[in-house]
Amino acid sequence: MTLKELISKVDFESLVPFIEKTEEKHLDSIYEYREAYDILRNMKPSENFKGEATVGWSGKGYGDKQWIGVFHLDGDDWEDALDKEIVIGKNVNLPIEEIAAKCLWEITYYGFTPEHEGFECILGRKIRDIRYLTDTVDMTSDLLQVRTFMGKFHYLWQDVFQ
Repeated sequence: MTLKELISKVDFESLVPFIEKTEEKHLDSIYEYREAYDILRNMKPSENFKGEATVGWSGKGYGDKQWIGVFHLDGDDWEDALDKEIVIGKNVNLPIEEIAAKCLWEITYYGFTPEHEGFECILGRKIRDIRYLTDTVDMTSDLLQVRTFMGKFHYLWQDVFQ
């Protein structure tokens, strides 16, 4: 099922308990999540876009406790993200509403509307072609540092291009 199909199967009220669990310190953002949900419900997905977003376990490689997350929805054009196939990983047994809430959290990671600054915007929308990164980012560093409205984030290059 695509993200568009998933979002179309659930109503926002059924996502709220899962969003509140994730965002317990930022419950004032619930209205922005509602706006993002409404935008996604009414937005037409890209035609013929091929891509996948995965729902799976994470954290083990970093020594953290494990959690279930959604990967590869943040930073994309929302129209493209809506056309991505949602792939559920092994041993992931969550209700569809919780998966949809996690997808909503992931797609809004850099902003609550398509116009907000996203990962590709920060790099001039050239992340899909690594040749262009040498012009915009210090490739000699092991870390990619990204500043967003939420603060500064550090990523290992190997994680960005998996």
